[in-house]
Parts: sequence; structure tokens; C-alpha cells
Amino acid sequence: KRTFKMIFAWYVSAFISVSYAQDVIERLDPGLDALIAADAKVVMIADLSVNGTAPTVEGPTWMPDATSPDGGYFLYSDRVKRELTRWSVNTPLSTAYDFNKLLPDMEDGISSSSGTARDPQGRLVFCSSAVHAVIRIEKDGTFTRLANQVNDITLNRPNDLSIKSNGAIFFTDNSRDPTGKAPPAVYLIKDGKVTTLITDLDTPNGIALSPDGKVLYVNNTSNKSIYRYDVLADDSVANGRVFVNLSGYTEEGTNDGMR
Repeated sequence: KRTFKMIFAWYVSAFISVSYAQDVIERLDPGLDALIAADAKVVMIADLSVNGTAPTVEGPTWMPDATSPDGGYFLYSDRVKRELTRWSVNTPLSTAYDFNKLLPDMEDGISSSSGTARDPQGRLVFCSSAVHAVIRIEKDGTFTRLANQVNDITLNRPNDLSIKSNGAIFFTDNSRDPTGKAPPAVYLIKDGKVTTLITDLDTPNGIALSPDGKVLYVNNTSNKSIYRYDVLADDSVANGRVFVNLSGYTEEGTNDGMR
């Protein structure tokens, strides 16, 4: 029997812990019912383990699609196959985008894609450490590299992103090696320009905007803390402070992606 734990950030700034064993969800706060149906169960989409070891999968995003029998489909990053995998209830797992073919300049041993998000036009945007870029997939399937430098310095490991309703893209780069590339920071893509927003986090990771776009949350992995920032009218940020400190959480793992 395997037991997993998840922590959700809710838009009323309440944190809700969910424990589930097999398909049973133990609700520790009734507020979770506003996010997840009371009769929802946890099911396995696919067992991706190889010889007992699971590959790293990241970047889940639901893509609405009126032509799909399920009204849309689920995408996630498979860092072993170096692809975005597609799934929905009535269709089997399939390769949506094979980065081995689509990103021929990828570096070996680095994540082809991690965080993903939809922009206001419904296009998928993802972070790729392997090409040091934030990339948008256009409606015709072509790729546009929205950012691969900041201040003439190459990005290192773009990790996760969140997109505001006006199209502004907030993303983290959690560089872990002194290569001369951009340092770990939170960056902003807006009006075709890349600017640095936050530099005092050494391992920025998961990132999320509040539904009204007025608050930015950023995970800092090294000290297991989630930071909160006010988003100003020009999409700069101010008044950064610790929102939640998870250093007392003794289970395996640390804070990573958020929604």
C-alpha cells in the first residue's frame, strides 16, 4: 500500500493537505470540495516505472479542445522520452510533441521540457532547460522561442511558468551550475522583452499567479518556503515575504510545481 501526500494552494490563501492511499482521498479540510468533486477518486493514467524506478514527469496542463470526445486533453512532460505526452479518458496515451525531432539542438542529460501553461489565446507555452528557452507552440504546430536570453546572457534552466490574463509570462530559472549563463531568478516576458523580477531566491522552482493576477507565489526549494509577492500594475512585483514555510514537513520530497 503506497500513500502519497499533496499540498494545494487555494485561492483564499488556505493550504489544504490531501492524503490518498490507492484511490481513497482523505480530506483534511472541507474547503477542498470547492476544488475537487466530493466523489473524485485517484486513478493511475499510466505506470511509467522502468525496473521499479519511475522516470521524471512534470508540467501537467489541461488543453480544452472542442473537437476532442472528452472536451480536451491532458499534457505532461516526459523527461525520459523527451516528449510531451497526451492523454484523455477516451483516447490512449500518445506522443503530442517529440522534442527529439522538434528541438534538434537539445543538450544531452537536461530536461527537454518541464513547466507548461496555456496563454490567453489557448497556445501552449513551456520551459526547456535543454535549449535554455521558453517556447510557445503556435496553432499550426510551429515553435516560437519567446526567450533564451536576458541582458544578452543565455538563460540556464528555465523551469516553470505562470501566465497572466494579459499575456505576461512569469517564469523561474533554477540554474544549479556556474556556467556563465543567467543566474537563478524569476523573470518576466512582456511585450517581447525579458526582464529580471526577483534575484534573492537561490532555487526558485514552482510558480503560480492568483486567479485575479494580483499575487505571485514562488517556491524556493532550498529552504522549503513559498514566497508571496504583490503584482503591480506594470507586472513588476513588490513586498516579497514568506507565505508558507515547509521546513518542518518531514516526508520525502520538497515544494515544487503549483497551481
